[in-house]
Amino acid sequence: MATKVRILTVMPESAKIVLLGDFSNQRLDIAMIARDFGWSTVRASDLSELPELGQSETVVAVLIQARWLGLPWAEALHAVREALPHARVILCHRVDQAHSRGEMVDAGAFEVLLSPLAYSEVRQALGFVWADRITPTHQAPATAKKLSSIDGTVRHVGAA
Repeated sequence: MATKVRILTVMPESAKIVLLGDFSNQRLDIAMIARDFGWSTVRASDLSELPELGQSETVVAVLIQARWLGLPWAEALHAVREALPHARVILCHRVDQAHSRGEMVDAGAFEVLLSPLAYSEVRQALGFVWADRITPTHQAPATAKKLSSIDGTVRHVGAA
């Protein structure tokens, strides 16, 4: 009988989730959710703190509340991506911005969450961050290819 070996990729112990905005009115413990993935949280009081955090810590994600920054969401997203290019940016928005969710993702948000935040949605979003961090991007090419066992040629999936 074969034994299954499970390989677990461990994130660096210093990996952080940055909270950029006022999350004090949220009814959930984001730090507790982050700990489930082996991460801790750190609060940033403004955009100017992000480059320093990126140099001293491994920042895996940034949850941002653009309105708290006094910026339109597109400017806030751009500023965070510029300061921490490897971090996954999760935009937190209010109901009146729900119509912009698709635009937010198209502009580069890794995930978009409705405020007030729901436990299941934050956990799912951080799960996506975790999965994205352990899945090398070179294994999931934009144009998938498969090898035909009949003639040994490489074909695009879906090609005749």
